[in-house]
Amino acid sequence: MKDIGAAFKFQFQDPNWVSKMFLGTLFEFLSILLIGSWLVMGYQVEVIQRVMRKEEKVLPEWDRLSEKLLRGIKLFLVSLIYYIPLAILVLILILFVGISTTFHSAEAEALTGITFVTAIIFIVLPYTLFISILLPVIYLEFARNEHMGDALNIARVLNFFVRNWQNVIILALIMLGVYILSAFGILFCIIGVFFTSFYAKLVSAHLTGQLYLGSPEAQAATT
Repeated sequence: MKDIGAAFKFQFQDPNWVSKMFLGTLFEFLSILLIGSWLVMGYQVEVIQRVMRKEEKVLPEWDRLSEKLLRGIKLFLVSLIYYIPLAILVLILILFVGISTTFHSAEAEALTGITFVTAIIFIVLPYTLFISILLPVIYLEFARNEHMGDALNIARVLNFFVRNWQNVIILALIMLGVYILSAFGILFCIIGVFFTSFYAKLVSAHLTGQLYLGSPEAQAATT
């Protein structure tokens, strides 16, 4: 990633940035109803694609909402599928706890507690962290051709990660800081957190596009 600073300022370089950011904040607010979240995800994909193509105008218009919605739904389903193993594990743990409580013994309670904590520390948390780190790569693979199969191709995702792991880790650390800071938007009335959250997602999308541009694949294509 050669121009990290651009990811933080491109939003305000568009002549119509006020209206675009306002609508983005509005749809971020509507994420409570899911449909807003899908539209924002579709918008993020467009930003990634524009950065990948090195377009001068990066901030898209809020038009063709049906296309953005469909794109966002696809990406949402992809993300959901990656978390299915985690959901199954959590369900198993809940069932295990429920069954063990029927024995009403100190030994059973101790075994349940140890198993639960061990599973959380050594499986749930590492898996959640790893998927969180991989999400930009997953978004990037989807943005290429908007095919769910590309984003769900774990071999392809891991291959890109292995070849670009340093930039992926840098992106993940930057975004961790940005999303933590975005939470302070609540200090500027409730609506402020939706603006900062949308802004953080735009930063993430721009950096994801830069992640591709900095990859050996993109550099080989320009030579």
